[in-house]
Amino acid sequence: MRDRGKIRYDGEYFERGRVDLRKRLAFLPDAPFVHAGMSVLRHIGRVVQLYDAAGEGVEQTVIELLTELDHWRANFERGAVASQELRVMAPALLPLFGRLRLP
Repeated sequence: MRDRGKIRYDGEYFERGRVDLRKRLAFLPDAPFVHAGMSVLRHIGRVVQLYDAAGEGVEQTVIELLTELDHWRANFERGAVASQELRVMAPALLPLFGRLRLP
């Protein structure tokens, strides 16, 4: 039983840091993992970097998204939005994330 070795893809070594090969192999998760201890901003930064969504205005877009999400959270916490309403309205948030131009 083999327990060592290297994987090649198109003749190149497939390593964790080779994001270009991971993209070609479709080995990037649809929903990136959140690691314990990672801040929201660090996680967003990693997602933007992994999916090549960085570009002009991305910082402002992230700030706008976080502001909008904070508004929803605050309304939910003070009871202005019931959990059933939140489930119904949650799909309305998806277009906001579309502004990040993630694949």
